[in-house]
Amino acid sequence: MELLKAGNEQVLVVGTSLSTGPAIMSTGEAESTKGRLIVLCLEHKQTLDSGSMAFYSKRNSPFCDSGGGGSEQLSSSSLCSSPDDIDSNNCDVNGIKLEETEAWNLRLAYATNMRGIVLALCPYLDCYFLASAGSSFYVCSFQNDSSLRVKRLAGGKTRFMIMTLTTHFTTIVVGDCHDGILFYAYYEDAKKVEQLYSDPVQRLVADCLLMNIDTTIVSDHKGSIAVFSCSHHSTENASPECNLKVCSSFYMGEVAMSIRKGSFSYKLLADDEMRGDCNIASSIMDSSSHSSIVASNLLGSISLEVFDGKE
Repeated sequence: MELLKAGNEQVLVVGTSLSTGPAIMSTGEAESTKGRLIVLCLEHKQTLDSGSMAFYSKRNSPFCDSGGGGSEQLSSSSLCSSPDDIDSNNCDVNGIKLEETEAWNLRLAYATNMRGIVLALCPYLDCYFLASAGSSFYVCSFQNDSSLRVKRLAGGKTRFMIMTLTTHFTTIVVGDCHDGILFYAYYEDAKKVEQLYSDPVQRLVADCLLMNIDTTIVSDHKGSIAVFSCSHHSTENASPECNLKVCSSFYMGEVAMSIRKGSFSYKLLADDEMRGDCNIASSIMDSSSHSSIVASNLLGSISLEVFDGKE
């Protein structure tokens, strides 16, 4: 899911699957299953609330798939699951007094089937977003800044199932479940996506993050984190199969399922303070000059890594 902007509206873009079977073959290739791209509008409304969610499901929900192959439904475990449960005194069936509060409702604006399961979504620049579909990905936009229609402008394809999408300004990085990461560029005038660089080794990508337009950090399902750079390559006559440069890599022992950019500061105790002299001020170390990431790991731990930019 991604929270995006369509004109003056805030919309929630959701990628789903229309199949209950496996999404990936044992070889890493995408199964021939379909997915769905859904756009939900956020509406600010007054509602009667008793600590429940602001939206509820109906039998004729627009998320139900009439073909029977698969469905997505909004659900709620609220005390008042429909307006029929509220009497004229603003009480629910249990006699609990409800108060009028402001809430955000979700309204279906657009839905379309995709040629593969949508596992990754990512905002791109200020007016586009990226959506994967199996082993393909598309540069999309909201036509006329309206959430009622999504237009696919260009697309790219990898050999294996796409797991992650990330961007930084104009740079696009795609991570798949076999070939690792691949750098792409989108040319607006020609409406074309072109591959620029590729991973030097095969890896099953768990997540990736662009620190700048040239440097990306990648975690894989073997418990390793690596830093890659393409700044040493000339953009002129560069082969799309040229390898990225590995700046550093290390083994964590845990799979980092999600990595995010961040900064931090910590308190370093002075020698006199460690001996009990509280009159000595502590030194505050700030890592704002460094590149830091926060990783949430498969076994539930959170780790903080700092990169100083040196190889």
